[in-house]
Amino acid sequence: MILEKEGPDGVGEMVYDFNLLGNDLFFAGSRGRRFGIFNLYGEKQKDIDLNEFDALFDIPVSINNSLVFDQSPVSIFGDLTLWNPDGSNESRLGVWKVEDQVLNTYDINNWFKISDFKSVITTPNYDMPAYAYWFHVDTWKSQVLVSANVRSSLVRYSNGEFEVVEIDHQKIPKKMNGKLSDRYNSREEFETDFNRLQQEINYSHPVWDVESEVFYRFAYKKKSDDKESLPNAEVFLIIMDRDFKILHEIQIPQLSKSPNFHFVKDGMIWMFENVEDEVSFIRLQVSI
Repeated sequence: MILEKEGPDGVGEMVYDFNLLGNDLFFAGSRGRRFGIFNLYGEKQKDIDLNEFDALFDIPVSINNSLVFDQSPVSIFGDLTLWNPDGSNESRLGVWKVEDQVLNTYDINNWFKISDFKSVITTPNYDMPAYAYWFHVDTWKSQVLVSANVRSSLVRYSNGEFEVVEIDHQKIPKKMNGKLSDRYNSREEFETDFNRLQQEINYSHPVWDVESEVFYRFAYKKKSDDKESLPNAEVFLIIMDRDFKILHEIQIPQLSKSPNFHFVKDGMIWMFENVEDEVSFIRLQVSI
């Protein structure tokens, strides 16, 4: 096997997006804003030029967390950042219908009220954007689910339409109540408020268990402990049915730090953990 520096068919270095499309195609993209759809032999079937985003908006646009929705026609979902001439930026969810060459964007602030969690750190040379929110886009069956850490509500995309799904919690808050200041004079000032918000409820994205047919979702609140090297979080597991009705809300005392990336396999929840620079996993067995 010959490893190509430019990736398969010149897709670029540092490939960070990879989605299967049915049984015989996959989507891949790189930091160089070069994307493509390939067959299983690594042969490019379609070239996707993300520089077209800039032309559509007439300003620079960056895309993160790209996701291909396996539908006909193929659509690419992405976390878009639009960079305005004054240095400010806007976060939007983009849906690019590849075959039709149509790009629709949606203001995620309408769903998750993220404007409370965006700010600016002033430096001698420039203003640096600062965030206390993140959102996640994933596929589930014939739908796309959008979630954010600052609210428990989800946004479901199905049949070309978005719908906000409210989650009826009984034991934990539905959202963060605090917010960031409009501007900070130093990174230290920002981190003080950021850590304060981490002591409120934070939500991970829901993960589907094919065998049990339920969603698992973590929520956590960091404790106000100055010893950052110690585990310092209350962790909750939320179990929901396919209609996002809560079946269980459980505090997990065995977990004392905010969970990292997780997935479901063999009836267990697997959570990534770095142990002395080795890839390891914490496994959580759930009996429903």
